[in-house]
Amino acid sequence: MDHEIEIARCLHYTTGVPVCLKRGDTVLCSLPEKITSAAVLTGNTALGPDPGGEQEGSRYISTLAGEQYIIYDLPASSAAKGRPRLFIGPVLTEPVPCGLLTELARTGSIRISQRAVLQEYLNGLKQITARSYFYLGRLAELLFTREKETDSTVLSENIAMIDSSFYEQTRDYRTQQFSHSPYMIEQEISHCISVGDTKGALHILSEINRRPRARLAGSVLRSLKNSVICSATFMARAAIAGGVDPDEAFTLSDTYIQRAEICRDIKELQDLERQMVSGYAEAVNGTRSVRYSVQIGSAVNYINTHLCEPLTVQEIAGHVFLSANYLSGLFKKEIGISIHEYIIRRRIEESCYFVRRGREKIADIAAFYQFSSQSHFVKCFHEIMGVTPGEYRRTNSTQPALPGKTGPA
Repeated sequence: MDHEIEIARCLHYTTGVPVCLKRGDTVLCSLPEKITSAAVLTGNTALGPDPGGEQEGSRYISTLAGEQYIIYDLPASSAAKGRPRLFIGPVLTEPVPCGLLTELARTGSIRISQRAVLQEYLNGLKQITARSYFYLGRLAELLFTREKETDSTVLSENIAMIDSSFYEQTRDYRTQQFSHSPYMIEQEISHCISVGDTKGALHILSEINRRPRARLAGSVLRSLKNSVICSATFMARAAIAGGVDPDEAFTLSDTYIQRAEICRDIKELQDLERQMVSGYAEAVNGTRSVRYSVQIGSAVNYINTHLCEPLTVQEIAGHVFLSANYLSGLFKKEIGISIHEYIIRRRIEESCYFVRRGREKIADIAAFYQFSSQSHFVKCFHEIMGVTPGEYRRTNSTQPALPGKTGPA
């Protein structure tokens, strides 16, 4: 094993990326000695890479937190039982979307208090190009091959073959293993759900399913489960933007995620995803009784999708191409309250979900929804809900009712 460990060391010190060589649960070599990851920082192993069973060739795997790994099963040695497994990463091939950690918090994959720590970790994670990511996997295959070819001519031929295959395969790798469903398509399906267009949303879902899905785990079934879980989160946000009670939308999301976890095959998961689209769109149709102008509908949608981020009237006005003063007047006329009051109300309504679940500290929930302090959050919560967050948590631990709900988007 000494030879393989030496190769792993060379790979790490040459590329600067984390490298870990394991046999089963035994770590044979780790560089650096303690490799930080989203799974380690949160204690949630579901955020780590799922390598699946033994496979030939390098696997390029994305985690739910956006990290990228390469996993390669070394050829088995006759002197040892089991195949050593090489983990390269975590690295990034592109910046992690700013809303990803917020969605992980909303679905309970991470604690609200962990978001800032994870964001700092991801910001400092080594980023390499998609080309370098591809070549790292092929380099591992070449370095650890059993033949250990030393002939320079043969080695040159292998390198030329890798270089040629990069151009032939890079499109497939980027589509199937690096990229998620195109952002614009997700935006379209979100829009259809937010306006209650079930038929349109299902049509776009069929378009998404005609494309290769993101590779989020070692096994195809686990990967699709992770993808469906991600879909449940952005569809819940679309339903909220369409006027569905935040607690109802997140409860639906919890239900769909639990059902996804027990699905046994691909067809079951695909059927569940179609049910999710229909369920969210129908929930919107059940609550949409008020229609606003296009500008105000767009402003409300923008607010509802950025509740956990700093929001200003100027920023919202720029999004809908209106002046801040004109938007403020039009918003008050159609909604009945100011933009600031609407933002506070929606933040409080959505925060009820986390208050009720009881997993998060009130101070962390307050910070998550951009309140300046816990006392400010408690004051606003009491004004809108009629009770303090602590009282609400004690009396609404199963299914809260949200009085005074603002009209739909």
